[in-house]
Amino acid sequence: MIYEKLENIYPLVPEEVKSFIKSLNKNTPVGKYELTHDCYANVEEYETKDISQRRFESHRKYADIQIIIEGEERLDFTDDRGVGVPTTFDEAKDIMFYDNINKRINTIYLDGTNFFMLFPGDIHAPQIAVDKPMHVKKAVIKIAQN
Repeated sequence: MIYEKLENIYPLVPEEVKSFIKSLNKNTPVGKYELTHDCYANVEEYETKDISQRRFESHRKYADIQIIIEGEERLDFTDDRGVGVPTTFDEAKDIMFYDNINKRINTIYLDGTNFFMLFPGDIHAPQIAVDKPMHVKKAVIKIAQN
């Protein structure tokens, strides 16, 4: 996991991803963007959720880079050591969900000035409201891990 200021992302990503990140703004259309042969981005909009609706997930194939374009959200996370097996796995979407995480949970806040990069096995619960539900626009860049 990497949690850092947005300006520090550029040495970590290929040129196509740098260009995409620099182009993001509130007018970027929602949708899927193919960036390289093994990297794509989803731009999505939603309302953040109350913590009671928190749902933990992880991925097997892709690392996520999560960047807020508008709004802010809380993201809870942990690693997969001692968590057990996921309750569901969708291979096509490379996502698995977990119930009853009974270990220390960490929290970060995304607000457009920072990013969070998660690798396969990093369990996370995104889209959590900070104080109250709000509209968020976010880019999630997916980079295949070999």
